[in-house]
Amino acid sequence: MKFKTLITLSIMVFGNLSTAQADVIFYSGFEYLIKLNDTGRTIAGNFPDHNNFVDCNSDIQAPQDCHLGRDVTHPDNSDGYAGFSFTKLDASGNPLADQSADYETTPWACVQDNVTGLVWEVKTLDDGLHHAEHTYTWYDTDNTTNGGNPGWPDGQNNGTADGGNICYGYNAADPATFCNTEAYTARVNAQGLCGQTEWRLPDVNELDSINLYRKSGLFDDGSPNTRNPPIDMNYFPNTVGGITNHLEWIDWMYWASTPSFNSYVSGVTQAWTFDYYEGYSRTWDSNHKFYVRLVRGGQ
Repeated sequence: MKFKTLITLSIMVFGNLSTAQADVIFYSGFEYLIKLNDTGRTIAGNFPDHNNFVDCNSDIQAPQDCHLGRDVTHPDNSDGYAGFSFTKLDASGNPLADQSADYETTPWACVQDNVTGLVWEVKTLDDGLHHAEHTYTWYDTDNTTNGGNPGWPDGQNNGTADGGNICYGYNAADPATFCNTEAYTARVNAQGLCGQTEWRLPDVNELDSINLYRKSGLFDDGSPNTRNPPIDMNYFPNTVGGITNHLEWIDWMYWASTPSFNSYVSGVTQAWTFDYYEGYSRTWDSNHKFYVRLVRGGQ
């Protein structure tokens, strides 16, 4: 039986090991179906030497991650690494005719996760709205979702030399152009990315759902993996870490919509981020400038 812990809810997921396609969640006495990706972990560890193998063979008799789930039942790398399955979408939201095309030849604007049903924004390197290396502060004015504090609306007062001018179209006199997560989401919805206007900031579990635990900031032998973030770059090109020398782990953070109730002495609101260097989540003050990848569907 395979378990996965969701951060925002204290719940347990029971996976069907025969197909690992639909998982059942029990929450507050109600039962409903969601779909979860597998981990992408296709190698086994060993004991007592603590070494990792290059495949799923091991001297350990008990089943490991690589023996279970979609990575075993659907190991088709043609549509995503191991058990992952993605579809490349053009600017209108239609599947590319040639799904094998590389990004430089036929750029795509969005990616559909065929397991979870979520559709993800694809970042670009042009000097426009979706630039991969533009950053944002965390901001949410909805009191039903912000944990009691909206966060940081503008970077101009965070003590850095660039002030608030950290994203495309910034104008200090126009809050609609501010480089925060809420304003950015509104601009993308106004644009109608991939023909849709329901884009939102993903929660921390959704960011985790496209994380490849097979690929992280460290290779299996413990050496630094400085050019290969734990995400399928064949479908998510221009992910920070795979395009430039972002060697500091703090440079690989993506904001989640999930607020945190932790706070420092300063009293600054914190929110969750996902670290695409080491492949896990952590909380940060909302005035930090991190990356954003929007999502639609789900919830």
